Amino acid sequence: MLRTAVDLKEAIEKAPSVLKSMGTCPLVAHEWKEDNGFLDEDDNEDTNNMRLISEKLSDIVSTLKEQYYTETTLDGELNINFNGISYSGNLKHITQEKLKEFFEAAPQAPFGDQKNLKTVVNTDVRNAKDITSEYFTVSQDVIDKIVTAWGKGYMYPSSVIVEPYKINLYGKGGHFKLHQDTPSKDMVGTALIALSDTYGGYLELINTKSWYHNPGDCIAFYPNVPHRVNEVYQDGIRATIAFKIYYKDSG
Repeated sequence: MLRTAVDLKEAIEKAPSVLKSMGTCPLVAHEWKEDNGFLDEDDNEDTNNMRLISEKLSDIVSTLKEQYYTETTLDGELNINFNGISYSGNLKHITQEKLKEFFEAAPQAPFGDQKNLKTVVNTDVRNAKDITSEYFTVSQDVIDKIVTAWGKGYMYPSSVIVEPYKINLYGKGGHFKLHQDTPSKDMVGTALIALSDTYGGYLELINTKSWYHNPGDCIAFYPNVPHRVNEVYQDGIRATIAFKIYYKDSG
């Protein structure tokens, strides 16, 4: 009986160095060895590496849980030709004078009334103007930079297609009340590139982000994130280029 007890004790003591636990995290197993005095010098380096990996994975998981948007800063070429008014040049260099010309010429912007499933114009809800994508183009590097920013921002899915949608123009008093973007087939996100300062009308992603921008700043977010454009209370035209982001079929 005593021999059996001695053998059992010896087997238990040798188990951590002989047997690999099934379904056990190596870092947890290592910490058990550390607590019970079974560590040797080689184990310490392995533990440090495992801890670094574990911390990195924890950071990534935390980011994936909390990430609803990604940001970057970019520039590129913008060409607009609308109602006899034109601009061709770097998107960061368009002047307020030119934006005011486009604002005066542009129609009142509609929005998707998701409750009644129709597109409407109501300045109490959205007081803005817009120019649709048939009247403007951006250089391919602008598209590429948005795609890259989306992927590097841990947004899902990582492989996407980006398409210009419209130029949004808000004058003094302009705003857009709390809403979600109108869904469409395979749409996974919205991106905005600033052509101007906010002039008070900053974008607010509810419980997530307040976006104050300068020309060239870009933000992309999921379409189901509730957001609003707060009232432009300073003199100036708040302008952004909006893009729709779609799932890219790898096939």
